[in-house]
Amino acid sequence: MRWLVLTDDALPSPGGVAVWTASVVRGLCEAGDEVVVVARERGGLEPGVRGAWGPRFRRWGGLWAWARAWDVSCDRVLATTWRMAWPAVARGVPVDVVFHGSDLTNPSAEMMPVVQRARCWAVSRYLADCAAKRGLAAGVLPAPVDPVPGGDPNGPWLLAGRAVPLKGGDAFVAMCAAAGQTGWVVGDGPALAGWEAQARAMGADVRFFGHRRPSELAALRVSCSAAFLLARQGPHGVGTEGLGLALVEGAAAGLATVGSAVGGIPEAVGPGLVLASPEDAEASVRAFREWWHRGRGGEARTWAAGQHGRLRTVAWLRTDHGTERNPDAAPGRAVYRGPDEARREV
Repeated sequence: MRWLVLTDDALPSPGGVAVWTASVVRGLCEAGDEVVVVARERGGLEPGVRGAWGPRFRRWGGLWAWARAWDVSCDRVLATTWRMAWPAVARGVPVDVVFHGSDLTNPSAEMMPVVQRARCWAVSRYLADCAAKRGLAAGVLPAPVDPVPGGDPNGPWLLAGRAVPLKGGDAFVAMCAAAGQTGWVVGDGPALAGWEAQARAMGADVRFFGHRRPSELAALRVSCSAAFLLARQGPHGVGTEGLGLALVEGAAAGLATVGSAVGGIPEAVGPGLVLASPEDAEASVRAFREWWHRGRGGEARTWAAGQHGRLRTVAWLRTDHGTERNPDAAPGRAVYRGPDEARREV
């Protein structure tokens, strides 16, 4: 099969979408498919990735990406946001659109005419349910994350992600201070300076690494004991965490997982701990200590190996089934069908 992958986020850009895209592309190539990737030009793109640039890229990015792929013959287009897909659906090319977060939780009115003509996927059940509320069927994809050796029950706690207020880095710093626990924060962004100042003021033993490439983050991760993501609910759903890929990556590396009850995070936590009130550091530390034992990381890796993996993700994308709209369904409802699953209404 020949794929054209269109994305607004590709490595070395930070964030889960870029990591997700790179892993899926690798999986498609390993499966014997031909893949051409066109991504927003931000400098430093990996070899073989075509950079696309144009004015007002957020609105017209799909057009510039399509122009950059004018010579590509493909069987399917994989778009990591609906905004990249509209030129392809307008030309009748089969398209898979993957929902990762705010493009669905804070949708534009221009989205529906595009995604109604595509096969839709979501990276979490939470996002699939958001799609269903809008009359869209979206299959839930496994995360393209494979288990790796690692995890040290005596290691530091880890928070990996963009340093923005909704990621809850301040709650993580407060928990580290309350527990007297070493913490590592990997990621960069506008909230980083505030988190660093908070750590100094609280006397928290938290080290801030800034942005790191996925391979560098992986090397740090295997020395940690637990992965945290204490994200908050964004106003009107804007910025709400669609999954929390960093938690799945942590679980696959043998780290215990701890998250907040926001968006798709409980799904990414798996057998880990969902904190009821991450803003209450003392209560959260008590809950963690009551739950924690040295085998939690192994439980997380076993769960990740059974639920996720690059081969699983690719197998779902390559299936001829996927999701489809039911012409007999009542208005505003949709029918979901995933590989090896019976049809059911959502």
